[in-house]
Amino acid sequence: MLVAAAKKDDSYTIPVAPFAPAYHLSATQERIYFNYALNPNSTAYNLPMAWELSGKIDSEKIGKALSCLIERHESLRTTFKVEQGELLQVIVEELSAPVEKVISDDDNAVEAINAFIRPFDLARGPLIRCGIIILPSAKKILVMDVHHIVCDGISQTLLYTDFLKIYKGEHLQPLSIQYKDYAEWEFGFKKTHNYIALREFWLKEFETPAPVLDLPCSVPHEDNSQQGGNVLFAIDKQTYQPLFNFLKEEGITTFSGLFAIFYVFLAQLTGQDDLVIGVNTAGRIHEEVDKVIGMFVKTLPVRNKINTEATFKSFVQQVHNHFVKASSKQLYDLADIISELNKGKDATVKSLFEVMFVFQNYERELVETNNLQFIQYEFENKTFKYPVTLFCNEGADVFHFRLEYASKYFTKADAELIAEQFETLTANIAANPNALIIEYGDTDLVQDNKEINAAETFQFNF
Repeated sequence: MLVAAAKKDDSYTIPVAPFAPAYHLSATQERIYFNYALNPNSTAYNLPMAWELSGKIDSEKIGKALSCLIERHESLRTTFKVEQGELLQVIVEELSAPVEKVISDDDNAVEAINAFIRPFDLARGPLIRCGIIILPSAKKILVMDVHHIVCDGISQTLLYTDFLKIYKGEHLQPLSIQYKDYAEWEFGFKKTHNYIALREFWLKEFETPAPVLDLPCSVPHEDNSQQGGNVLFAIDKQTYQPLFNFLKEEGITTFSGLFAIFYVFLAQLTGQDDLVIGVNTAGRIHEEVDKVIGMFVKTLPVRNKINTEATFKSFVQQVHNHFVKASSKQLYDLADIISELNKGKDATVKSLFEVMFVFQNYERELVETNNLQFIQYEFENKTFKYPVTLFCNEGADVFHFRLEYASKYFTKADAELIAEQFETLTANIAANPNALIIEYGDTDLVQDNKEINAAETFQFNF
């Protein structure tokens, strides 16, 4: 979910918040809560994970490890309430989450996982579930599901590694702070001049109204499906080697290179040259929160204009420099950007982007267990937050991509075609990053999308 190398700032120290019956939410938590309140039965903000278990399995030990994990991280025993018009989070001293056992058959393992993914009640908790799916072949699948309001991508990795260490019997160093301490610090920081000073950058970015992305859409507008889908594909790093060599010479990150390619692709897909793409930063600018499970991610509406007569080399430098500047202003929350833009306006802005790019390059700590192996189990989670989100996970030899799409905009065949076209463009740019952007033009892509109606504006703001 993130750019792990986002700029860190050691100048701020987060104090431990004084004890209170309830605490403020972070700005990101508030945004998730409001989206949750619109549709409490949605699972769009569930973050499920699954592993195939190989070896001797001790269910009781798994349950005890889960209990210790919940005890260690306050965020996993947090509930939410509205009191006198104020949204607050409550830390529950003791909260149990029993390990559920599900009997299934081998052919329906994925269906069993999807059935396990259910809406959470933010007022009651717990906001984490754990289950073991038992199959006739003696195969067992461990499933963990946690709500996004208390967890982000880095937190998922922490949850996994902490769980394994506890299962092994390792002693974990106590955490110096918890997520509610960060939320209280942020609540105070938003009242300071330092926070207000960040506003100017974002107001200047959107002096002219944000463009509405004209996505080609083959599904009728009336389709109100809440379902989504995913297309998985991988690109060998060797394909990118000429591009990597060029980026290294120019001092540009891999993230910026892929981000720039995605801009060019969207320009081809839509025919637009002014584009806003949502992108996540880790949001963990304080060293103190590195081991804390919580929702720290900051979502940035990054706007770039594309001159098709310019070279990709110059455009990627533009994208890189602009993202570095935008990430330095990441503490100014997306909701506040939208609120400021709406001041004195008759027509309100509800969203600044319809497409996300999520680059995941954080490392997962390897934890060995003597008698039990946890092997990641891939399955399709049919939910979505935006019409299109492109996830990219950097592996040792390949980049793993996942194109998440909304079924109310695209069919499976549409999404597969989009993924195929992205692969083609990537190969063309990697082979010759010095070419003019217009030279990468895909006439087939233009023809494919020529007669497709543009989609209406999508209104998620997270």
